[in-house]
Amino acid sequence: MRNSRLWRLAAVGLSLLYAGGSHATLLDDIGYTALSELLGEALPEGDLSTVDQVEASSPGDADPFIYLANDAIFPSTTVVDRSGTNSSEFSSHANGVATRFAAGAASQTPALAQIDGYEVNNWLINVLNWSSSPLPVENTGVVGNHSYRAGFENPVDAAEFLLRYDWLIAEDDYFLAAGATSASSSLLFAHAMNGVTVKNTAATASMSSVEIDATYVAGRPAIHLVVPEVLSSNATAVVTSSVILLREIFPSLSLNPAVLKAGLMAGADRQTSNSQNGDLLNYGALPSLNGLDYRYGAGQLNVFNSYNIIAGGEQDSGAVILESGYDIVESYGSENEV
Repeated sequence: MRNSRLWRLAAVGLSLLYAGGSHATLLDDIGYTALSELLGEALPEGDLSTVDQVEASSPGDADPFIYLANDAIFPSTTVVDRSGTNSSEFSSHANGVATRFAAGAASQTPALAQIDGYEVNNWLINVLNWSSSPLPVENTGVVGNHSYRAGFENPVDAAEFLLRYDWLIAEDDYFLAAGATSASSSLLFAHAMNGVTVKNTAATASMSSVEIDATYVAGRPAIHLVVPEVLSSNATAVVTSSVILLREIFPSLSLNPAVLKAGLMAGADRQTSNSQNGDLLNYGALPSLNGLDYRYGAGQLNVFNSYNIIAGGEQDSGAVILESGYDIVESYGSENEV
């Protein structure tokens, strides 16, 4: 077992905004209200779903750890301690994050069935099988939320983490959303290929990956989506709630992490008129080679747009392209090049 001190783990922003009137219009800003009006009573509430909530202990020197959300404040949600090391106290950070995908004014899935709570080092060792097994644990879960900051002390450790993290998403169909608040040199998730990294819309710092090895190279956009929240921890949980919602709206579709990621990014807004917490400023002013903005990724989450893309169904992208829909191919390029 590697020494956990290799991981500089910190809860992202301990000054929390709890559900309340100030968040009453965030759901308008991200397209949820429009989707609710479209689907009416057919709109799911998350009662068929579980979220893995991975948290750093808050405060970091707590003994025993404090990382679990308090299920007493979530009337429809059971919180299970999967690490089994939480103290008798509950994490205010975990509570604030959980209000974005369980009961809370900013939640799209207020009747979420269950939260499986993990302390981050326990998750690294017992789910990713950090330095103890060739592969992570299969059938881990469906959706994971990582609202903490993870650093690395050397590229070898970083590369091992990223390979395991990306394998879990690609091979086990496990959607993972992670928060981003600092320079990408201290944000390990920013370098992964398959996850979704999220920050708050008003945080306009440019973020890109640094070189780790031949696979995880420098210069890739570190951010995929933004959300008009004050803290990136909470913004990440809003994306997690959107993923749960879309999966329950389309239970018969194979919405693997790649399709969900593409649908969320393709549906993102690049011009906004938010009710609070800032707007996108001049999208495209800091473009990467693939067209994403280094500050905003694909843009601001719009679950209504993403719903319409997925509802359009899978289509042949080599034929007539309709206004909405998607195509799943092994490879693509100009003139059908591999």
